Amino acid sequence: MGKFIYAYDPTIKKRVVHVVKDHEATSLVSGNKFKYKPKR
Repeated sequence: MGKFIYAYDPTIKKRVVHVVKDHEATSLVSGNKFKYKPKR
């Protein structure tokens, strides 16, 4: 299981929880996916 982040989801225009796995974040609400690069 990946880690969870709070990010803006353009599909529903809200900030929602996303799960991050293999540099890809997936919205738990709409299923929208985007590339995620963690800040170091």
